Amino acid sequence: MLDYPETKLAPSALVSAYEIETGIFKRIFWPSRRALLPLLVCAGYFGGALIGQSLRFPNSHLALLWPPTVVVLAALLLAPPQQWWIVLLAAVPAHVVVQLKDGVPALGILSQLIGNFGQALVAALSVRYFVKGHLQLDSFRAVTIFVLCAVILAPFLVSSIAAYLYVLSGWEQEYGYVWRARVLSNALSTLTLIPPILMVFDPRSAKTPVQRWRYMEFGLLTAGLIAAGYAAFGKQIAVPTLLYAPLPFLLWAAVRFEIGILSLALLMASYLAFLSTSSGLGPFAMESAAENALSLQFFLISVFLPLMFLSALISERRNKEEALRDSEARYRALVMATAHMVWRA
Repeated sequence: MLDYPETKLAPSALVSAYEIETGIFKRIFWPSRRALLPLLVCAGYFGGALIGQSLRFPNSHLALLWPPTVVVLAALLLAPPQQWWIVLLAAVPAHVVVQLKDGVPALGILSQLIGNFGQALVAALSVRYFVKGHLQLDSFRAVTIFVLCAVILAPFLVSSIAAYLYVLSGWEQEYGYVWRARVLSNALSTLTLIPPILMVFDPRSAKTPVQRWRYMEFGLLTAGLIAAGYAAFGKQIAVPTLLYAPLPFLLWAAVRFEIGILSLALLMASYLAFLSTSSGLGPFAMESAAENALSLQFFLISVFLPLMFLSALISERRNKEEALRDSEARYRALVMATAHMVWRA
């Protein structure tokens, strides 16, 4: 904003100058921000597809996570509905290029596009309908809506159609397996990737200063989680009691940090489990690669859901306590000011 240090304008004149300046700023920079949205979506979709392909299990089309759908869903949740067509249109070229590079037939490319876009639209529409605005995962109600709509409803509903299209295109063979694989993969992707993305783009996070000791605590949490993940999944001989070794560190993340950090912790544990399972190590490397993947995804989802609701309850209580302290401080200041005015009178 411009400075007016030596002027003696009236408040109305200052307001008018500020409005003129703000309007000029919006006219100059708003088109560039609108142009940045499709570029971010296209780049995120392309990079997410490459990451998803690198997370495939041996001899299987199934990936532990499928980030492209999550990228589209996050963009729909953050952007106003009037710009949703820009988001979908920007993701089409990246989708076609990645799938052609992977050797997918034309009908398979179309069926995957319908599945990814359909799931993102169903999840975004249902979440926006119940939340009535931007989604912020800081309350039990918001997390419940997010889980029911984006994690359960959208993957279950859209996968019923997408799995049939996959089989019809010849990209997959067995409908039941494809349906289960797609539901679990997309549910786990939504749980682990959407909260960190919303945390990064939350304007409140930029205004809240982070103390240095919090970074140290996060570093200790990361180190402990890596060690526990290696103990749980990195052994040649599976030890059932060590399977829940990462759980204390996930509880630590749920109690001490917000949901975005908890999702990052689960993402780290999921990647460690994927590396071990794909190498034939750990408790989930007992059967075929396809069945191992489904077992690992179901285990991670079942562990993460209660932790997510616990983190939501703690965050909601913490926010209410902060609001109560602010209200008490304002009331105390008002009482003191009133008493001072009475005494002066």
